[in-house]
Amino acid sequence: MPSQGQRGRKEKASATQPIIGYALIVYVFFTLALTIVLSHYATTPQKLKARQQTVLGQITHVKARKEAFIKFLLPSIQYENHRMQDAQRQLKTMAQRAERSSGLSRKERQQLTAWAQKYDVDTGNHPADFIKALALKMDEIPASMVLAQGAMESAWGTSRFARQANNYFGQWCFTKGCGLVPKHRAAGATHEVQTFSGINEAVAAYFVNINRHGAYQRVRDERTLLRQSDEPLDSLKMVRGLEKYSARGEAYVEELQGMIRFNKFKQFD
Repeated sequence: MPSQGQRGRKEKASATQPIIGYALIVYVFFTLALTIVLSHYATTPQKLKARQQTVLGQITHVKARKEAFIKFLLPSIQYENHRMQDAQRQLKTMAQRAERSSGLSRKERQQLTAWAQKYDVDTGNHPADFIKALALKMDEIPASMVLAQGAMESAWGTSRFARQANNYFGQWCFTKGCGLVPKHRAAGATHEVQTFSGINEAVAAYFVNINRHGAYQRVRDERTLLRQSDEPLDSLKMVRGLEKYSARGEAYVEELQGMIRFNKFKQFD
């Protein structure tokens, strides 16, 4: 037969059990609610980019908007230029290997073929010439040039195409549904302003366009001359080759040069 002390302890334990159970239930629901709230406000890179893009259109002060635009675009530009630097190193190594008796590995040949398709380079040449042709295309673009074109084409990130399609460079596509239809597109025209998933994809496509398209051969020629002279890449010279980027021709080039100078974009090269 339990003593009085034992009965007291049992009665006390049975009295506290509902309290503990209630506390556990409250804790579980609180933890679940907190998780939901934190996941909603968590700042992933994708959410951060989306917020930055939204903010650009809301900034009314011109200087603040320009600064926000540069901070938004510059990391993607730097990333693409790092990729071009890495490609240049790989191509240099491949050029050296191509001259040896062992030649290129299967993996290297596959990489070259993929690059050739992307940058429209003829693979029928001798490997050394083939690699040299790729090296002339897969090269850096000064950040000042990219910033100037992005700012001009997107009105500093506030244009309809920038806001709705992540298109900061006015790049076209020609498959129905690939982008946004311009409001003033000429009768019979089929082009659309291409939609991109985000700023990184838009900048990557811009690099391929400038480094590949025949209309911008002069941009690449100016770059090659600077490389041969062992001079830094000069956006004021390279933009001379962008007269075909706009129907405005030379006036477009002069405006780009003025934008580079006025906004001191060269500090970001």
